[in-house]
Amino acid sequence: MFKYIKGTIEEINDNRIVLESGNIGYELTVPDSVTARYQRTGVEAKIYTNLYVHEDIICLYGFCDSEELDTFKLLLTVNGIGPKAAISILSIMSVRELRACVATGDAKSISKANGVGKKTAEKLILELKDKIGDDILPQDFNDIELNEDSRNEYNDAVLALEALGYSHASSVTALSKIGDITGMSSSAMIRLALKNI
Repeated sequence: MFKYIKGTIEEINDNRIVLESGNIGYELTVPDSVTARYQRTGVEAKIYTNLYVHEDIICLYGFCDSEELDTFKLLLTVNGIGPKAAISILSIMSVRELRACVATGDAKSISKANGVGKKTAEKLILELKDKIGDDILPQDFNDIELNEDSRNEYNDAVLALEALGYSHASSVTALSKIGDITGMSSSAMIRLALKNI
């Protein structure tokens, strides 16, 4: 019904904002990405929206961009994932990180979201793997041209980051932000990756 709303942020309360547009104050439930981007009232914002109607519940959800909105809708197709759980997932990880989790089967990271247990996270991965799992960070696969030494250094860096307590998806995401890793040692990759986490 509403693709997006442009207006002024009048209130920010946890995962809710009030966006005034055309003398109407729209209350939207949002993931942390929205409140992280718009940290104060009085600023102009363009929020992508989804009007959720179910039995006696009518709620307007808001997102930073259309990709996040589309991912929210996709999460709702998973049996056992309602809007609260979907918002919770998008509050603890970006769309890119979620895709990495789905592609690598990282149910542990997804289950850290409030209201999402391990079984639900595993079901999410199973149902969405064919839909979003292919859009994964290239350094996690053998389809990029790296010599054997660089590939081994990269794999060592991933394992080291995981040993430090970071999820596989977070480790891959952080390493992907480095750029060209050809000829780089695993220790150098780790130092740079830690700046991206």
